[in-house]
Amino acid sequence: MNRRAFTLIEITVSVVIIVTVAALTIPYFASTHVDRAAAAASLFESDLRYAQLASMAQTQDPVVIRIKVDGTGYWLARLSTPNVPVTRPDTGAVWDITMGLNRARASANVAVSTVNITGQTIRFTPLGSVHLPTGSPTLTFTGSGPGGPARSCVVTVDPVTGRTTASFP
Repeated sequence: MNRRAFTLIEITVSVVIIVTVAALTIPYFASTHVDRAAAAASLFESDLRYAQLASMAQTQDPVVIRIKVDGTGYWLARLSTPNVPVTRPDTGAVWDITMGLNRARASANVAVSTVNITGQTIRFTPLGSVHLPTGSPTLTFTGSGPGGPARSCVVTVDPVTGRTTASFP
């Protein structure tokens, strides 16, 4: 028997594969510098909130956030071992964020810079305020690369409440 056409099932499977691949790749190629900077800032705000709550829960050895000196990311650690990232309770992986990789894969080509963060470390008190602030800790996430000018998202941490504010200058 000669086949001259595709079956409905073959066409449906092909369309589903094409749609799935498009749905996974189009957002990556369509993301702009400001989108990548905003994604990095959002991830940081989430991790900062975890560090604040964990510090309030375990006051003897609070969780700190250490910003990488080269501006490629940050990690969460205990105050007693600030150079050793803590283990994530949900996945068991180390809590080490590098822009463009793993949880921060949407933040490729993003650099982190800081102002008012002593020793590249953010630490919280047992009540959730920033420990010994020298002003409002500020992080700037700058997305760059081909496709336009660099764009930034600035995250400011309130030294009293620990709450964050994101802005796009």
